[in-house]
Order: sequence, then C-alpha cells, then structure tokens
Amino acid sequence: MLDKHVIADTGLFTEYMYLHDASSQKSDLLERESRTLLFLRRLFERHAHAEVKNVVPVPRTVGIVKDMLHANATATVSILDLASEAGVSETQVIRSFSEEIGMPPHAYLVALRVEHAKRLIRFGLPLAAVAADCGFTDQSHMHRHFKRLTGITPGDFAKAMSGR
Repeated sequence: MLDKHVIADTGLFTEYMYLHDASSQKSDLLERESRTLLFLRRLFERHAHAEVKNVVPVPRTVGIVKDMLHANATATVSILDLASEAGVSETQVIRSFSEEIGMPPHAYLVALRVEHAKRLIRFGLPLAAVAADCGFTDQSHMHRHFKRLTGITPGDFAKAMSGR
C-alpha cells in the first residue's frame, strides 16, 4: 500500500515521464517493459510499506542475456524472454545486467542495433531498409537513437560514407 495519495518525488516523476515517452513513441517492447519494472520497483521502494527484496546475483545471468541480445539484435525481445533464458526474474535480469554492463538490457540492444545500422549504411542501403533490417519500429525511431548515440543523423552518416 502506498503511503500517500499524492507523491512529491521529482526523480520518480522523471522516470514516469521517460516511461510515458517510451510508450507513446512506440519504443521497443524490451524498453517499455524494463522502464515499467524499474519504475514500479522504485515506487514501492520509496513510497510503500512493502518490503522489496534485494536481487541475489546469479553469476551466469549477464552472459546469457548478452548472448541472447546479440543473437536476437534485430528481433523483438521481451524481458520475460531474457529472464526465462537466464532462469531468473525479470527484475534480476535488469539489475544484474545494469550493474555489470553499466546500462540496462534495452539500452544495450539499441546500441547493438545502431552499430548494425552503421554497417548497413556503409554498404549503401536505403535508410528505410536499414531501419527495418535493424529491428527499429520505423525510420524516425532509428534516427532518434542513431543521433543520440553517434552525434550525427543516419543521413549525414550515409553522406559521409558515400564520399569515401
């Protein structure tokens, strides 16, 4: 049960807005699920009388999850898929992976997709085809993540590669 009906927690509100943006922008399933689980965990940790259990690290979890993300970088992956493969809970996947790798599984998956997009753009493929081949929901989804991670747009990257 939550302590109050109205919660004044700026950090939690910011996380909620990221969750809302991810949902409204049709982000990847893995990102939406991860953000939802993290938000709910923090909500209950901070504002409920419920005891939230600490995650006991399972040594092989990160390696299993990483291998699965690499093998399915262009496919839709759910947090449940990752947890089932690793034999742990969804929350354990997110926390173990984040602690060891430095980013949650969904961010790692996006980085893999951007690297794959860079390779395909170097081959001269059209950007719409690249977005589809890399598992992005559409070209604007690829554009947003590509620019955030590389500092340039896919179009500018393609122009730079064609001038080589």
